[in-house]
Amino acid sequence: MAFLKMYTGLSAAKLMEDLNGNIHYQIFCGIRICPESQLTNYKLIDNILLELSKKLKIQEQQKNHFNSGDSRESIPNRIVSVSKPSIRPIVRGKETKTVEFGAKCNNILIDGISFIEKLSFNAFNEGTRLKHCVSLAEKLTGVSVKKIGGDQGYSGNDNRTFCKENGIRAILVTTPVSSAYRALLDNRQLEKTYSVIEEMCSRHGAEYHDYMADSRFTEGDFHDSDHLSDEGAKKFTLILKEDLTKGIKEP
Repeated sequence: MAFLKMYTGLSAAKLMEDLNGNIHYQIFCGIRICPESQLTNYKLIDNILLELSKKLKIQEQQKNHFNSGDSRESIPNRIVSVSKPSIRPIVRGKETKTVEFGAKCNNILIDGISFIEKLSFNAFNEGTRLKHCVSLAEKLTGVSVKKIGGDQGYSGNDNRTFCKENGIRAILVTTPVSSAYRALLDNRQLEKTYSVIEEMCSRHGAEYHDYMADSRFTEGDFHDSDHLSDEGAKKFTLILKEDLTKGIKEP
């Protein structure tokens, strides 16, 4: 019922009315309401939500937050959805989505096939998962990783050292973005970024592929200003695979 209330956006009274006459809602809730004995106490739904909130310690969280006096305080395991208590707000700072809700997923791509390396409803830094990605790739393929590509989030010193010690050729990739996104970039900051990448490649023997303004991508390849659509992602996967596997012999 808690999920139905959130999903339909109905008041408790209206949801109770619909529940009495909607067999699909009844099946979803695992109940069967006889037409001669319909539910009339709409407060039942509110009571269920109240009981859930007590079990999930929502009131305790809010009280502690109020008593702290810090409006910007981070609340561990904060409940933002009664029907989906596992969901956490993940601050992304993206143009279209400053905060996202749901599972965060870290994937690896092998020959165009995507594998989930880590999935969590809590925020995590995917840049710290490189060693785990390499371990998973070698477990799946039975072949030692010799070349690995990732975006700037994986370019930390620990990862570069790991690659160098294990004879892995590191590759940095800048993914495609729309012309509208590029027009809003700070050119001075962009130059600094490119300068840092150039220095990293020179020091660690890394390889860099820049697809930011790649002419093979059109506006129709983007879901929004800096995210590819499904078709755009397929196109980029094939292009990236071809570029990264040049000079590598199949085992």
